[in-house]
Amino acid sequence: MTAAPVDVLVADANGRAALSVVRSLSRRGISFVALGSELNGMVAVSRHVRRYLRGPQPEDDAEAFGEAVLEAAARHRVRLVLPLSDPALAICSEQRDLLPPGATLAAAGEEAVRNVLDKRRNLDTAKRLGIPCPRDFTLDYPDQTSELIATLGLPLVLKNAGYGAHAGAGNGLKWAIARSEAELRAMLARCSDDAAPPVFQQLVHGDVTNLCCFAARGTIVAVHEYRSLRRIGWEGTSVLREVTEPTPSLVRHAERMLAELEWDGVAQVAFVVGRGGDAWYMETNGRIWASVAGSVAIGWDFPYWAYRYFVHRELPQPPPLAVGAMSCWRFGDLRLLGKRLSGVEPPMPPRPGKLRAIVDYASAFRPGVHSDVFALGDPLPELVEHWSGLRLALGRRLRQPA
Repeated sequence: MTAAPVDVLVADANGRAALSVVRSLSRRGISFVALGSELNGMVAVSRHVRRYLRGPQPEDDAEAFGEAVLEAAARHRVRLVLPLSDPALAICSEQRDLLPPGATLAAAGEEAVRNVLDKRRNLDTAKRLGIPCPRDFTLDYPDQTSELIATLGLPLVLKNAGYGAHAGAGNGLKWAIARSEAELRAMLARCSDDAAPPVFQQLVHGDVTNLCCFAARGTIVAVHEYRSLRRIGWEGTSVLREVTEPTPSLVRHAERMLAELEWDGVAQVAFVVGRGGDAWYMETNGRIWASVAGSVAIGWDFPYWAYRYFVHRELPQPPPLAVGAMSCWRFGDLRLLGKRLSGVEPPMPPRPGKLRAIVDYASAFRPGVHSDVFALGDPLPELVEHWSGLRLALGRRLRQPA
């Protein structure tokens, strides 16, 4: 007897974004199969996951990952392939024409995807559209370090170049601050010659503000905004955030970018907003973001919307916005607390005292703050995440020389 078709293939099903997606689909009664690399990870142990396929990580073996996606899509006769990381999105987008009949990719057009994955190209697009960006510098050869510092000043920011045609995986770098010439040279020395150099930008100060968007053929049909209250500085990852009223000027910038790209589906458009109201464009993420649990908690169910749009061509019907709603990545917040207590975070002064750091961490456990990972009806993912993190931290400590 032939098995029934599956609605969704969740590709690169590891981490918080994937956990939020499988919980959303499960609650809605949408069948899915998860393809990931962590058989004992937080997604695989979730009670919402019935079928978890072990596969390669896309950043480690792109060809094998692509083959695994095509094989799973054909074997389970899936209707929608939903990639959940930049490398997975890059691979799935390039091979969308190879998907079996009846399968659709939950992504914008090929050129639009290439644009947002190539951070330099995307920044060039933003500048051409008149969207304000921090000053940047292209390092063509190593001897330009002095020119780089003279142009941008110190401290300056190094960012992953993305997954463009000539961009590698960023040499393990996501986001970092170089405070001195010696620190900058040390960071550059760790970069691989085979990968594209990082994107270098002026360091701008302010609140990281994200517009969580859903677009149809370049028109934004749903948008809400959140502000990062606490972030892991060495990763650029938000751990505590608050939903705010959409800022009209930022919405206009996002509309301009997504219209230019004729964007379809989810997009997260990031800015830094200064104290004086000045704003600088950072990037556009073209897939479901790690903190999407906070959106789902207030009824803005982006994973479900993506399924309904790409399979049934239905537009989202967002509920009224819950301004002030807060969400927290508790394990990330615990890591941040450890760095704060050791005097490492934030990367730029002034740094909070130890008592202030502890009070800040404890404050996120008050009622009304939604957890990205923990759920009373599905507690194992949170336990697995903390246990895995503890083992990694202990292993690093044991490997350190006395």
